[in-house]
Amino acid sequence: MIIGITTTYVEEEQKDERVPVERVTVEYVRRVAATGAVPVLLPPVAGGADANRRAARELVERLDGLVLAGGGDLNPATYGDEARLTETVYVFDDRDALELELARVAHERDLPTLGICRGMQVLNVALGGSLYQDVHACGLTDAVHQQKPPYDVVAQRVDIAPGSVLDRVLCDGPGDGMVPGCKAGWPASLEASWEGVAPAPHSLLVNSMHHQALARVADPLQVCAVSGDGIVEGVEDPAHRFYLGVQWHPEYLDSNASLFEALAAAAR
Repeated sequence: MIIGITTTYVEEEQKDERVPVERVTVEYVRRVAATGAVPVLLPPVAGGADANRRAARELVERLDGLVLAGGGDLNPATYGDEARLTETVYVFDDRDALELELARVAHERDLPTLGICRGMQVLNVALGGSLYQDVHACGLTDAVHQQKPPYDVVAQRVDIAPGSVLDRVLCDGPGDGMVPGCKAGWPASLEASWEGVAPAPHSLLVNSMHHQALARVADPLQVCAVSGDGIVEGVEDPAHRFYLGVQWHPEYLDSNASLFEALAAAAR
């Protein structure tokens, strides 16, 4: 079983020079490998947008599952906007072309897909949705949604739609490989760091590492998680075998390992 993971373009300092690199943080690879799947990295190819769209269609034929990883921002042109804010950063058109086509074709062909942070935004834009370019500049919230390291520390509560796919994967209680005690309350180890915030059924404590957010949600998708300040934190297509995105980074959280297990189970 092969699960593809998209990559991020960066320029790294190596021996006193900046070297272009396609990479992914090791947490993605470890989470996928822990399910028994073989993780394969999916960088953009040379040749521009058309070449990357062709590559995406071929990749979907060869993959059993797909993880659209986090990273930089989508070009606002992909959702009918223009870059009006200096906060829109790390735009890479070849990556956009590859990932948007991956998301579209995966949806058409029922390929199990998990979108993480930027990856959730890719799912939405690929199917016709749009984004807010910056949650603060657009006046959506004053809350901090870009925590500093370490990223395995929770930073916010999100409320999960009861009965959603995400709810079944992360909130069905112990005994099913799910988060212990989600519906009865949060694990004591997490509650200790959130004194005074009452646990609630169908809620989770998660990290937060984004500055953009979903605006218009694409028609095939349903919102399945929101933060306390109203930011969309999860979307899914319940008619699909597994087509789900979350705005946080579950790869850093042991309590979210069942997201990757559910992806792999759908891919088998």
